[in-house]
Order: sequence, then C-alpha cells, then structure tokens
Amino acid sequence: MNAQFKPHPDGVKAYIGHDRLTGLYSVRIGWTIYVANANGSVLYTVKGEVKTPLNIEEFKTKRPKVYTTLMNEISFQRKKALATALELSNIPSYERKAYKKKRGFTGSK
Repeated sequence: MNAQFKPHPDGVKAYIGHDRLTGLYSVRIGWTIYVANANGSVLYTVKGEVKTPLNIEEFKTKRPKVYTTLMNEISFQRKKALATALELSNIPSYERKAYKKKRGFTGSK
C-alpha cells in the first residue's frame, strides 16, 4: 500500500441501493462504487454520473476479493429484502411451503 491510501471513513463497504428500473445494485467497496445485477453478468464502476462497463472475467481474475465481496453483499441484500417482503405478506410460511411442495418447486434438486 502506498502512503496516499486512506481507508474510507464509513468503512470498507456500504450498500447504496437497488434501482428497480434497471435491476442493478449499487455497492461501495473501498472508494469505488460498483453497480452490478444479481447474478453478476453486468458490472460497472461509477464515477460521478459516468458508468464504465467492466470485463467480468478479467475483473474476477484481477480482483477476486472485490468481486466476491460485491456478490456476497448483493446476495445478502436480496435475502434481506425477500425476508422483509415475506414478513409483510399475509400468507403464513407453512401455507407458502405447502403450496410450493405441492407444486413441486421445492425438494426437486
């Protein structure tokens, strides 16, 4: 690390938000803001208002820790959103599970 490197005052990473229109999630890791979709097939860095597309395979090999952190954070936020939505739902979990089992959505792996 060089002498100019300073850690971000708000911590190593921060979840910024989810754009419902494009389905992209914004996460800040270090000083860089990354924008990606849920499965990681679309990846950008954001500086100001400019989105710069990244080569995903190249990024995975050059910065595997950053990519893993980004995907983990997006996955966590998706699970959190789903849990919140299900909590607000009026359908009890045992009914939901019974419906899925009956339709063959679960246990088919």
